[in-house]
Amino acid sequence: MINEQMKTAIDLLKGRTNALLLEDGGMYTKVQDRIEVFREVWGDTLGINTTILTKPPYNKGDIFIMRAEIYKSDVVLAAGHAMEIIASNDYTKTSFVETAETSAIGRALASFGLHGGEYASAEEIENVPKKQKAYEEHNSILRKIFLDNYNDPMTEGEAEKIKNLLIGSGSMATSIGELSEFWVNNGKAIDLLKKSDDDRHKQVIDYFKDKQATLEGEKK
Repeated sequence: MINEQMKTAIDLLKGRTNALLLEDGGMYTKVQDRIEVFREVWGDTLGINTTILTKPPYNKGDIFIMRAEIYKSDVVLAAGHAMEIIASNDYTKTSFVETAETSAIGRALASFGLHGGEYASAEEIENVPKKQKAYEEHNSILRKIFLDNYNDPMTEGEAEKIKNLLIGSGSMATSIGELSEFWVNNGKAIDLLKKSDDDRHKQVIDYFKDKQATLEGEKK
């Protein structure tokens, strides 16, 4: 039954006139169009569910991950994930949740068999260069701190990124033990931040104090 419906859905997608033309000459059908066709063909017999996998707070430079599932009753038929760096481009400055959700749904639909010609969303296709540059900047800073014998003070931009990474990663701790382990494992980065930028170092310290108090309150 699903195979017959899939053939119908693919035929409907081929009839769409607003597909994007890719650099290689191929055509890409937007996620919005695939969702509309999905609903038209399967109605309420199948559902789409999305889940945010990263915990708040969400700050500029943090990694944000979304999961999308296509399901029937309690059975997951297909899933897709998307990762965005908050404020790394125009889409994720104010709409990182929507951007990640659209990408994750697009990948879930592609995994299900209803792909648009490419395993990516329209925003991802447009923003690959920007996103790659952001990843490279993050990786360059982390490599300096954790792999190289790096003790020189960081630039203001590097200090801001490390502050965001420390707070963003620390926000995922669910116990005092996890928080303490994270603090020990990232000691070099924290020390270097203190050496480079007192204000940003204080922001990290204050955040972890608040996080510790919250976790201790939940434990009581």
